[in-house]
Amino acid sequence: MNRRSAIFVLSGLTGMMASAAHAEFFQDAKSDLILQNYYFDSDYRNEKTATRPQQSKKEEWAQGATLNFNSGYTEGKVGVGLDVSAMLGAKLYSSAETSGTGLLPTSTATLAGEPSYAHHSKDGYARLGITAKVKYENNILKYGTLQPDNLPVLLPNTARLFPQTFRGWSFESTQLQDVNFRMGRIDRVMQRDSSDYTDLGIDTGYTRYTQSRPSDAFSYAGLDYKISPDVQASYYFSQLKDTYDQHYLGLKVTKPLGQGKFTSDLRYFNSYDSGQALAGSISNQMYTSSFSYQLKHHLFNVGYQKVDGSEALPYLKGAGPYTPTTVMVSYFILPHESTWWLRYDYNFAGIGLPGLVLSNKYLHGSNAKISGNSAEQKEWERDTELAYIVQSGKFKNLSLRLRQASFRSSLDRGIDQTRVILTYTFHLK
Repeated sequence: MNRRSAIFVLSGLTGMMASAAHAEFFQDAKSDLILQNYYFDSDYRNEKTATRPQQSKKEEWAQGATLNFNSGYTEGKVGVGLDVSAMLGAKLYSSAETSGTGLLPTSTATLAGEPSYAHHSKDGYARLGITAKVKYENNILKYGTLQPDNLPVLLPNTARLFPQTFRGWSFESTQLQDVNFRMGRIDRVMQRDSSDYTDLGIDTGYTRYTQSRPSDAFSYAGLDYKISPDVQASYYFSQLKDTYDQHYLGLKVTKPLGQGKFTSDLRYFNSYDSGQALAGSISNQMYTSSFSYQLKHHLFNVGYQKVDGSEALPYLKGAGPYTPTTVMVSYFILPHESTWWLRYDYNFAGIGLPGLVLSNKYLHGSNAKISGNSAEQKEWERDTELAYIVQSGKFKNLSLRLRQASFRSSLDRGIDQTRVILTYTFHLK
């Protein structure tokens, strides 16, 4: 989809909402316009080899606009609705030597006289997502563009200008008391810096897997069961066709403790290759335990994660694993890796500055083993984020996020990364 088409859709939707605002289809509709300005800088701290040129820096700046329209449902026992999302992205700064941040699409052509990593980013791109939905009592069926929310076996990547989305169908039911049942099937993916759907596959980042042949289906089913107001248990099963099967178990408990609130979050993954084993052999079990204490404006969090098996935790290409170790640079899910972390958040509302939050996290992974390398590998990452959301006045909902990460690893080059994200949301209806 080109920019002219997206502009037409944006203006058409706005006019349609204005002219049909009193139609029943629109009575429960919600729409908003999100403007996001995103600067990304990733500085690689050392060269691992002098025989092959490597990119020393990735730096780009882009502006995005997203118009979301989520209709209500038509009247009757079975209601029908439609969700539409139109996006426009524009390049503000990029160069061939610093492209590839994930903010903008890049050309695949090799530039004459330039290093192999040098590629031009496009000046702009556009995306359009359309989802049909049907509701019967407390059951909702969707078909079209999907972006699953809080799904343990499929975590879309939302850490750039636009989110990763999928094509397929999903079904969610809260018909049974205290039970949220979900299932679905997808066959294509649109990555965060693309306008086109592509094949599904396993993620091979940071040498976690050496091959990823395309698959044409990812299926999942599972439920969240609220055992009591303080306790929730979850089970999900997923399958990337002819690649891997994955089971997930989760248990979350929240209890008052003193003047604060204590939360324990336990997660377990069991993954193994299936069918034609398009990514090769997979044998992985991962255990995660996270413990948090919220005391007024302070949040304290500690955790430990252990990976067993000869391969890393598998997940869809471009997505992310459902784990507290999914941070700015690394995921800490290598074979045999043991990871511990500390986190501290402070909400400045405690000193009269509502909307301002500071978050700090440190993670340390060790004992990782990579196929073909007998040495035990280590990595650590330190993340800091300062976020502010305007609480009132003319610029209410304007948010500014400053994010910085330092990553060091015995397997790869060190990275110092900075992101500046300015977002303004207009609630149109």
